[in-house]
Amino acid sequence: MTIKIQILIFKIKMFFQYLIYLYQMLKMSSALWKTNSTIQKKEVLPVLIVHFNPATSSPEDIVGQLDEAVSKPYKKLHGYPPVVLVMPIGMTFSALSFDSFVDVLGKEQLREFKKAIYKKTNGIQLVQDIN
Repeated sequence: MTIKIQILIFKIKMFFQYLIYLYQMLKMSSALWKTNSTIQKKEVLPVLIVHFNPATSSPEDIVGQLDEAVSKPYKKLHGYPPVVLVMPIGMTFSALSFDSFVDVLGKEQLREFKKAIYKKTNGIQLVQDIN
């Protein structure tokens, strides 16, 4: 194939990818409109997970109380509220790989994270993977 044909094929592929992107954005916006929802971009805050016993109380009754009880003292100490997740006992939370987690941290969060790791690894040398 000549270079002109390769360029033409590349442009056609990009055009179809763009059409797929537009379709997905329209689909997302219509779903948000139907459910009367919005998307907000915010800084990643500390995530505090509060586990409760579902046998003794229902989550609808205690979520507000637990959120307020946990986030108010944290906000007084650090100046900003945490993200509070209320989950049944035994349920685990995992969303990101470690590399993705580090990538989404802000400058100050990354600095605090490095300090915390340094305190935890006092006397331990971190070595890069040989593989």
